[in-house]
Amino acid sequence: MDIWKVRNDRIFSNLVKEFGEIVDEIMVLSWNWAVTRLKSPPCLYYEWCRNPKECLLR
Repeated sequence: MDIWKVRNDRIFSNLVKEFGEIVDEIMVLSWNWAVTRLKSPPCLYYEWCRNPKECLLR
């Protein structure tokens, strides 16, 4: 799920998501991106949720 889909669902379907749910989906999406794009996984998912910047700097 991306931010544009959430926006469009809100505008066109009157579907409202909780802020925390949107943030969780962004965290999963960004972690999946980092795992697939980098040569080695930057960290475990729970570490990513705590501090993604630190994981990227490793």
